[in-house]
Amino acid sequence: MVKTLAIIAFGVILQLSAVWFLGSSLNGGTFFCCRGVPDDIYHLALTNELVSHFPPQEPGESGVIVKNYHYLANLVMADFIRIFHLPLAASVYQYFAVLVSVLMGLTVIVIAQLLDLGNKITRWWLIFLYFNGDILYLLLFLRGKGLNFDVTIFDDATKLLAGPPRSFSLLLLFTGLALFVIWIKKRYLLSGILIAIIFGSLIGFKVYTGLFAMAGMAAIGAYYLFRRDWKMILPPLMVLCVSLAVYLPVNGLTGGLIFNGSYRFDDFISQPVFGLTNLELWEKAGAWYLEPLFFAAYLIFLYGTSLLALFQTRKTLRFLPRELNIFLLTATTVTAIVGLFFVQNIGGLNSVQFLISLYFVGALYAALAVSRWPLIIGLVVILLTLPRPLHEVWGNMQMLISRQGFFVSADEMAALNYLKNQTPANAVVALPPDLARQEVSLYVSFLANRPLYVAGYIGVLQDHQVPGAAARLAHPDYSQVDYLYLPKKYSFYLFPGQTVFENHDAKIIRIPKTVNKSANSLTGVSVK
Repeated sequence: MVKTLAIIAFGVILQLSAVWFLGSSLNGGTFFCCRGVPDDIYHLALTNELVSHFPPQEPGESGVIVKNYHYLANLVMADFIRIFHLPLAASVYQYFAVLVSVLMGLTVIVIAQLLDLGNKITRWWLIFLYFNGDILYLLLFLRGKGLNFDVTIFDDATKLLAGPPRSFSLLLLFTGLALFVIWIKKRYLLSGILIAIIFGSLIGFKVYTGLFAMAGMAAIGAYYLFRRDWKMILPPLMVLCVSLAVYLPVNGLTGGLIFNGSYRFDDFISQPVFGLTNLELWEKAGAWYLEPLFFAAYLIFLYGTSLLALFQTRKTLRFLPRELNIFLLTATTVTAIVGLFFVQNIGGLNSVQFLISLYFVGALYAALAVSRWPLIIGLVVILLTLPRPLHEVWGNMQMLISRQGFFVSADEMAALNYLKNQTPANAVVALPPDLARQEVSLYVSFLANRPLYVAGYIGVLQDHQVPGAAARLAHPDYSQVDYLYLPKKYSFYLFPGQTVFENHDAKIIRIPKTVNKSANSLTGVSVK
């Protein structure tokens, strides 16, 4: 057990390296580090919005309700923050990050004990869970590019905590699997109902994980229906009902999936850094037999050692109950097909999220396969697995040492505190257009704790086709705005309003109600 807990402890430290310093204090300002900062800032803004409003408004577009997005993970954290008066950034990326990462490992131990898998399989499962990642560095090395880790496409395990929806959903999926094992063994109706609630709610935490659970439970429902085991059919039906009840009010207009053929594989192989563009051109010219090669290269180099999950025998599959194999293998197959060959009508290539989640689910089957192999092969597997996560952690350390990341200066913090403490709680704040286009501009939302007219356009607003966002950015209506927040490093136009705050880095203008506030009323004088 000591070795098992040591793996968990090491894995938790690696995962925390990516998020622990988000929103930390530095020289009187606020520092955001290390990986995936724009998305992290969005989650802070959305969680802050949920502290005071439900349903939440878009953090980057005041007065517009959040649609086409899963926010139950943010709601969970927001309720704790609201009830216990906890700090926002520390709660999201320190307190809950530690809790989720530790519980992932402990839940794996519980499932392994329920299945009598033994210590060896459990440890391998934890290794694949906490340290998975691609082996693109190996492809680059084979192509004569040296040992290069700069190219990555999938999020590896070290980035799990940067996205609360995914990390919460996977923790709940594993929790549901523990109950699933009890349900199929003991046939308790109460366990089935709890499974239905957990799996059904997953679609509100992360749509991709929720669809995985729905596919698995649909297969289980068909299995028990074929066996005429009527008692066991109710939970799969309940999963469908709960999922629809959670999904439709927020995501009912997302528009579904569009078949995309072999685009992912062709796009992968044609990346200039690999030096394989000629192969893609040959395939387009008629060498159709290269397509399976592209497909294999995509899977091998992006999934790395996790792809060992495919190497199963009857003996390894018998470690798991038949029903669990049906659930996991069906769900994996369905989500893999969707992720590989389809794109989303809203969100486009975000359907790759299906494929990223399979890292964590495939960890169990990879562990079953490797546990039967000689020790020397296991050591080779570890040596191939660790370079990617270790490099990511090293990169995080380098960013911290060199203070790379997104920094809000002390003077900007003073201006944001003015908005937070000296303006009405419902005062709408506008930003310079060149700042509002950036996804990181949502930092104003939670640091000032004020609704923003439009911000973070190149990100969630654009990807999710939030109505009105593009129009607000292109043709702002200042009759809907109370204050302009103007960091001086961005260009802005002089506006006929009252300057209520100014320091070295920022300026705040209050727009009087008697002024014509259309976009045409700007003076046209650019100031920096």
